[in-house]
Amino acid sequence: MNESTTGLMRPTPLAKPKTPITDAYRSHLLGGSAPESLEKRLSNLEEQESDMLKRMSQMVLMAQSFHLKAKGKYAESYKDVIKRMYPSLALHKQDLLEDLLQELEPITPDMVKPRQPAPTGREYALKLYETYKVPSEAVSNAPAAKTSFIDRLTQSESSGDTKAEITIADGRTFSGALQFGSARLADYKTASGKRFTQDEFKADAALQEEVGAWHIADLDKAIDALGAKASEYNRDGLRAVAHLGGKSGMAKYVKSKGSYNPADELGTSLQDYYDKFAVQS
Repeated sequence: MNESTTGLMRPTPLAKPKTPITDAYRSHLLGGSAPESLEKRLSNLEEQESDMLKRMSQMVLMAQSFHLKAKGKYAESYKDVIKRMYPSLALHKQDLLEDLLQELEPITPDMVKPRQPAPTGREYALKLYETYKVPSEAVSNAPAAKTSFIDRLTQSESSGDTKAEITIADGRTFSGALQFGSARLADYKTASGKRFTQDEFKADAALQEEVGAWHIADLDKAIDALGAKASEYNRDGLRAVAHLGGKSGMAKYVKSKGSYNPADELGTSLQDYYDKFAVQS
């Protein structure tokens, strides 16, 4: 008999003599050597690439943690999470990130529920926000609806216009529904590993919602870091102060008991913004 069987009992011809031409095609199409090990691929990374991989790994694991809390025993596949969070990441880097996470925190096929429609940008942003939110018992004066502050801030900053943009006297430009400048967007890029221009940010409403959720969560961490000093203030008021004056400006405002109170180009002071948002409208 001149045939052998492989895999699913599919007959295949016995190997024929190799030639330089077929070897060349085999090398090009099938690869001339065995795939590199994960250890080898990681060791080939530059320091900057390695740092970025670590940050992205943390973000993906955080998203997985949220998913498990919300869905119970089922997890998302790392491939799906990575594609959703980092769609512009090169495919070989997506594969490396997936392989690393699978090595560190394995997900077996029985843990993955049949694929469901991907969440919208707003749904994902709200989910990300929920992973950072402060327990209700820790902040007695926090509003019941966690999205109300974002909605109110959006109305104040741009009346809900995601394409809004303003350039101030010193040349800085602020874009989107929450009027983010390049410095704050750079903070998000560092935290998430994502890359985009300010024009791309202005054109992408879903990205704006995702950055907005991260932004508020990051401000909450800065507020929590102040401990008991911050507990004397309304959380939404301090969020507003941090949005206008930065996290360091908010810390100075709290530590000085309101004496530190600079104003922006339009004359709005930190105290103005605190008063505006400290009371639920």
